[in-house]
Amino acid sequence: MNYRESVSMRFQDRDGLILHAIQDYGGVIAKRQIHDLFWMGKSERVMQNRLSKLYANKYINRPSLKQRKLNPIPEPIIWLDWKGVLYLANIANLKVDPPKTINENQLRSLELSLRRKGLRWLREPRWTQLHHDLTVIDIRLKIGFDLQALKYLEMEHWINETDFRSNLIGLPSHTKTEKDDCCIKNGESSRMGISACMIGRERPKGSQQRPISS
Repeated sequence: MNYRESVSMRFQDRDGLILHAIQDYGGVIAKRQIHDLFWMGKSERVMQNRLSKLYANKYINRPSLKQRKLNPIPEPIIWLDWKGVLYLANIANLKVDPPKTINENQLRSLELSLRRKGLRWLREPRWTQLHHDLTVIDIRLKIGFDLQALKYLEMEHWINETDFRSNLIGLPSHTKTEKDDCCIKNGESSRMGISACMIGRERPKGSQQRPISS
């Protein structure tokens, strides 16, 4: 765990939206993707200043020097830290006790308590599939931005891989399934689905990337 000294900050509505976005997009997201969502058309320095405060106050986390040395990290990323996930739990009216001290055992206990209440906290990115996860976010963002130009279509919901894997329906228990799915609504009665998935296929030996099909 990285040592961080808290800095003075006033929590803003946008900070809450950023935390929601990280969770909604699967628990980890690239900084450039956060920039596209919340600072489009503005300098990256403005974003970096805000994210630095959220990091210092333990709302978000980022790779440590050790993690950067040991894992394939294609670009700067962030994920939720313990204060960030507790904020989301509070918004969802989930009663969860904060950790008494910040250590590995306490954070594991917090993760387990949140999972029992239905909130999955990605404490650390799945490093071997990070490239895959960021690519899926790029696809989702591209679809979302393109739909803004089509008034008759809207993205109703997107089921990320974590939620999909925890609610597998109609598939044999032995099926290896990794999938992101979205539903696009056309008016009130017509819907269509789009998927980015990998079902029943092994990653090539030695490869750290996973194929995406649609």
